[in-house]
Parts: sequence; C-alpha cells; structure tokens
Amino acid sequence: MLNGLDHTSLQIFKQFDDGRTLGDIAMDFDVTINQIKKLKRFYNGIQKTRLSLNEDAAQQFASLGTKAVVLLPLLKDNLDLFAEVLMVAEPEMRREDLEQLMTHAQEKKQRIAEFKQYYEEHLSKIAKQQKIGTQLETDLNEVRHQLKAQLKGLNKYPKAVQEKLLYYVGPYGEQFALRRRLDSGFRRALTAKGIIELIDYVWEIHDMDAFAEHLASRMKHGHYIEWNEDREYHRNPYGTASSEDYTQIRSFTEEFDAMEALQNEHMQELENLKLETKQLEKQLKEARTASLQSFQEANEAADLMSTREILRHRDMQNLALKWLYNNGYVAAPEVTLPNMRRADVIGYNADKVIIIEVKASREDYNRDHKWPEYLPYCDAFYFFTDFYIEETPVGQLREKGRSLEIQLEDTMPHTCRDREAVTYAVGRALSRKVVLGW
Repeated sequence: MLNGLDHTSLQIFKQFDDGRTLGDIAMDFDVTINQIKKLKRFYNGIQKTRLSLNEDAAQQFASLGTKAVVLLPLLKDNLDLFAEVLMVAEPEMRREDLEQLMTHAQEKKQRIAEFKQYYEEHLSKIAKQQKIGTQLETDLNEVRHQLKAQLKGLNKYPKAVQEKLLYYVGPYGEQFALRRRLDSGFRRALTAKGIIELIDYVWEIHDMDAFAEHLASRMKHGHYIEWNEDREYHRNPYGTASSEDYTQIRSFTEEFDAMEALQNEHMQELENLKLETKQLEKQLKEARTASLQSFQEANEAADLMSTREILRHRDMQNLALKWLYNNGYVAAPEVTLPNMRRADVIGYNADKVIIIEVKASREDYNRDHKWPEYLPYCDAFYFFTDFYIEETPVGQLREKGRSLEIQLEDTMPHTCRDREAVTYAVGRALSRKVVLGW
C-alpha cells in the first residue's frame, strides 16, 4: 500500500523529481493512476510546506504520510492555522484525527474572530460610556460649585464636613437654616449651646463655624448625626415626624433644592454608569477567557449530545479536573492516549495514573463500548455520571457539593503499561492548550 512512507513511495518521489509523467510512473511501478495522483498531491504538499514555512515543517508534514493531504485546504487558506495543526499532529494519528484537528483549528479561528468583534464592540461602548461619564462629572462639579456658592465660606471646612453642610444646610435670607432634621440628641445639644434656634418653625443657624465643628466631632467619634425615624420613635412614640425634610424652609431654598436634586440625579447616573462599565469589563474578561480557552466542545460525542448535555458534560469535566488537582494530581482534559483514544479527564501523581470518563446522559453511557481500551493506560478508571448506574467492575464517582467523592473503587485488575508515554501525552495536551488555545 502506497502511504507516502513506504519504500515504493520514496522511489516514486524520485521520479517526480526527475519530471516524469504520471502515466509513465504508474506503468513502471504497476500502480493505478489514482494512486500516483494521490502521491503527487502529497509530494506537492511537502514542497509547498517547505517553501511556505520551513524544512522542519515539511519533515513533520512528510512524517504523516498520504493521510496528510486532508490538511492541504488549510495550507492553502490559512498558513498560521496549518502550522499550528502540524505542531500537534502525530504520525500515529488516523485521517479522521487529522480532520478533527483541522476542524478544531478552524473553530478556533472562528471563535477568535467572534471574540475580536465582541471585544471591539464593547471597547467602543465603554469608550462612549467613559465620555458620557466625563461630561456627567463636569456637570456635577458645576452644580456642586453653584451649591457651594450659595453657602458662602463653605470651602474653609474639611471636605467631609462640606458634604454634610451641603446636605443639611440651606440659605435662609441672609442667614442659614436647617433643611433637614438632625438626630434629636444632636439637635438638643446644639440648641443648648445657642448654635441653632427654632424661630417661627425654622431652625436658624447662629454660628456656622461652631455647627461645622460639632459636625466634625460627631463624625470623628461615630456619634449620631442623621435623623432616623425608627430611632426617634423609640425615643418619643407620640411626637415623631414622618419626614426628614423641614417643609417650612422650602420656599427659601427652591433654587438650592433644585440644584441638589440635579446633583443627586447626576450622581445616580454616574453610579449606574460605573456599575454598567464594570459589568461590561467583566463580560469582556470572560469573553477573552472563553474565546481563547481550550476547546472542550471538541468532545468526540458532542454531535450526539444535546446542548444541555454538552454544557453539563463540560461542567462535569471541570469538576473532575478540580477534584484531581485538589488531590495532588497533574490533570488535563481531552488527552489523546498512545492508542489514539481520547480520555475525557486524566491525571497523574508520583504513584498513580487515573482516567475519568464523564457521562452526562444515560444514552452516552449505554453506547460507550470503548472504555476497556483506556485500562492499559491507567492504574484506576472511573465513570463519573449524572445518574445512577449499576455496579461496575471499574470505579464510580459522584458529585458531592461542588466536588466529587468515590462511590465505588476500581477493583478491576489493570495497571498503566507505559507511564512515560501517558505523562508525556498529558504534558503535550497542557502545552497545546497554553500555546495554541485548544
């Protein structure tokens, strides 16, 4: 059989080098013209890989044999992805394995394109929001400047005291008065010292400096300042007001109140803007991680599973990975074993290799007849299912909380035949995910 690696294939390659016609070569070697054409495609692929990339890449392509011709469309359309596939392709792989690698690479290309579009759209949205936020801050500062202008001399107090004064005090003719109720204990203390006085139902402030000083002291020592209806009710059940605001002074502070309302509106808009921007940045970070993460959807049974099952399968894989990691194992998903079977989850430590086969549906479990082929490459094999299964000779895991526990130990006699090859496969899989993203 001409596979591009045998002695006859290598002799035919020399005929290609000499420029002989395909028909003459077919006659000389007693093979069909279609066989020669396939070898010629493979030969041309080697030459193009050498010209497009380098000698090492050409040798890697050649080592795959004629099954490598399935990669030629990728060589033509996307050289970078072709190079990535060559980096992980192994001579032992079958044609369908190479096709699957090519599919993964194309999916990666698509997801990166989707991510870039998502990224650019959200960057644009965040930039617009930041521009709006800047304008809001400008408007807010202008309103605050106008409020402070109403309360002459405000800037001489500490900033925290200024904020309290802006909240509680308003202009009252040529003087100042309370716009909002204070804690009754605080109010009585101020009244006793002549700092404030109730005149015609308005609490006039006689000494703003003393009032500011007492505010600062209360803030420093954590004493009550603000009015609280529940607290006041406990102090005096029969004489408690139902609102924090003093209505008698409102006719004197309409402009001030309007500016304060505008300030509060701007502050709320800014807060909403910051929360939305933070959420967008979080989504962007998640998109970056999701778009460049390992392609878990490359699960070989994905086309037989529902969307819910695929999502659940991934979740179960992650639980299995974390369980192995937390128990001191080097763990990886979707690892191709030396026999070309792919383990859902595999982990190893200094003494033991464990393979976990994840089953998100009973149908997937029932149609799986290949699991015995995993046994020569592990010291313990477990099924992790999302449903009850009968007792098996191999182990069973079940979910407990957000971790796993062993439901049934693996009692079937088997050991890992080639630990070095298995640990190498795990290392290659982890490296591939870091370097290539799938």
